[in-house]
Amino acid sequence: DVAAVTLDLIRRYEPDIVLTSCPACFQTFQFLYPQTLGLACGFEVQEISQYLLPRVAGRLGSLPVTATWHDPCILGRHLGIYEPPRDLLRAIPDLKLVEMTASHQDSLCCGAGGGAYFAFGDLARQAVLKRLEQATATGAQQIVTSCPNCYVRFRQAVARSRLKLRPRSLAALIDEVLP
Repeated sequence: DVAAVTLDLIRRYEPDIVLTSCPACFQTFQFLYPQTLGLACGFEVQEISQYLLPRVAGRLGSLPVTATWHDPCILGRHLGIYEPPRDLLRAIPDLKLVEMTASHQDSLCCGAGGGAYFAFGDLARQAVLKRLEQATATGAQQIVTSCPNCYVRFRQAVARSRLKLRPRSLAALIDEVLP
């Protein structure tokens, strides 16, 4: 069983905490393995923004940029985690956080969720462009997310379009401003 093998590999390192920067991984370790599959992880699992915020607040370097946060479907609507990533971004001096018209529980999908990108390519392309248009309408220079699928979709769409918006991974952004 892949789940049991994965847990065994992680347990070899005897971690106290497993930190995830991917919402789907967090959901898998925190809920799917123990609750659905009955597999006890044997370690604490934390999502990156919840883990980092108390540890880096007051220690982050300045980043004079306007950014908007994209709520990944799993992190937001599925798990109800909305404010920790925003609070982490607000902890960055000189970063101005602006909200898109559809945010929090009303956030739009990037078009990658549930394999939509592969099964419904045209619909997925429309979804990501609509989301990027919302981000651009805020005046943001960067769109930040913690979902690797969203990040890749945003990068692909920005590269093909004329939008002046920089997709960012939350982990990479924090790494940039952490001394």
